[in-house]
Amino acid sequence: MSTVDTHSRHENERFRRLTGVRVSERMPVPKSEFDSLPPCDFYTPAELLEDDQMYTVYEIARMLQGLEADAEIDQETEAILLDWAIPWIMTNAAELVVAEPRTDDEPGYYGLKTDE
Repeated sequence: MSTVDTHSRHENERFRRLTGVRVSERMPVPKSEFDSLPPCDFYTPAELLEDDQMYTVYEIARMLQGLEADAEIDQETEAILLDWAIPWIMTNAAELVVAEPRTDDEPGYYGLKTDE
């Protein structure tokens, strides 16, 4: 077994433990194997963020999954959610503003760009 195959199996097992969802060992999978194929829609910044608030990447990660910004989640789940949030921020950068951390132990903040 190759190193890539071993790594993929470990990642699949980690994902299954975190989410309870089993990842198919056979990829790709024919579309015909699924009952429903809804569009892959993501929130727009205006749908996700309040225009008078600033959010950390950790809060945005939770909100993208429909959780409250301050929801308690374990570190492994947070790492997976960040894998979604960081590209979302980069993709939507033109619609966002950024604020530097106020202190050395604080993350940066992102908010919705407004006309103000």
